[in-house]
Amino acid sequence: MLIYKSSYDIKEPIQQPVVAIGNFDGVHRGHQEIFRQIIEKAKTIGGTSVVYTLYPHPSTVLRPETSQPLITSLEQRIRLIQKAGIDILVIDTFDPAYSRQTAEAFFKTIVLNNLKASQLYVGYNFFFGREREGNIESLTKLCHTHRVELHVTPPFKIGNDVVSSSIIRTFIRTGEVQKAASFLGRYYGI
Repeated sequence: MLIYKSSYDIKEPIQQPVVAIGNFDGVHRGHQEIFRQIIEKAKTIGGTSVVYTLYPHPSTVLRPETSQPLITSLEQRIRLIQKAGIDILVIDTFDPAYSRQTAEAFFKTIVLNNLKASQLYVGYNFFFGREREGNIESLTKLCHTHRVELHVTPPFKIGNDVVSSSIIRTFIRTGEVQKAASFLGRYYGI
């Protein structure tokens, strides 16, 4: 897996980038499903699977007093994403300046100019841009305008529960390690 420490470092064109955007803390089964989809799509169109994420987690920068502990360190996340079979991982630094980008500026700068996404995959609860102003509706419009094919992954469920990093954190905090493992798709490790 090729790793870029900034989307601005991408100099060589990526062959038909099929991009997933998210924080991917925990790289849980919902995230793994998104990765499976982009890998499959990339193979189908002769493209490249690309995961775009941020470090540090936005909550640790914007709301450090209330941010939750992360499930995985950056190093663990990188290993898990590589193990999933992703071709390229792009990690942009999240800082106060980054947080002030409007949703449209993020889309045009990161998605179009830097990543040159032809296909974009996000989770059903995706928000982006300054103060989370961008949502699925605005992303749909931007993708349509700029001819980027958007795929919104529905919630991944186990039984009646939606797999999410927050519920996994709760399982870990309350000692429900078997439930955490079933949602992560592996045992939680420190």
